[in-house]
Amino acid sequence: MLCWVWVMGQRTIICKWMVKIPVKEQQKKGNKNKPYCFRCLTKGHVMTECSAVICCDVCDNDSHVTKACPLAKGAKPTAIPCGYAVDGLGFYYILFTGKQKEKTESNDAMVKVISGSLTVAQVTVELERLIPGSKWVIEDLGNNSFATTFPSNVELQRMVLWGSS
Repeated sequence: MLCWVWVMGQRTIICKWMVKIPVKEQQKKGNKNKPYCFRCLTKGHVMTECSAVICCDVCDNDSHVTKACPLAKGAKPTAIPCGYAVDGLGFYYILFTGKQKEKTESNDAMVKVISGSLTVAQVTVELERLIPGSKWVIEDLGNNSFATTFPSNVELQRMVLWGSS
């Protein structure tokens, strides 16, 4: 019989001789039990190693997944029958609680100078040359890193692809 315990955020297995075996060593030994992440609710990694972007479709919160939403466990909306004209074709009233928030993608980015060094003014001039017509607000983060907001997610992705080629 094996017992699972949590030691400093890392799931550890304790055998009958009370020998602690970390999850990574278990995987090397071919253990069939994959670790489980209680953040994104998937198998294959633990919570401390989780890098998944999570978002709840019910309440639009980025601190939990839809399966773990506290609102989903609450009272469910009901359809109140109001009448019918023909058997099987009825009219129902469903209370609408308001407009759902639209998910917005962040256009914030960090620009890192790999070779040489640039000032905030030089980064601004270069971004205006690459994407004209935008008002650039650049923040110096130090170590040749700058923070800015791109005008659209399309432009941001275009710059990411351009910088990686």
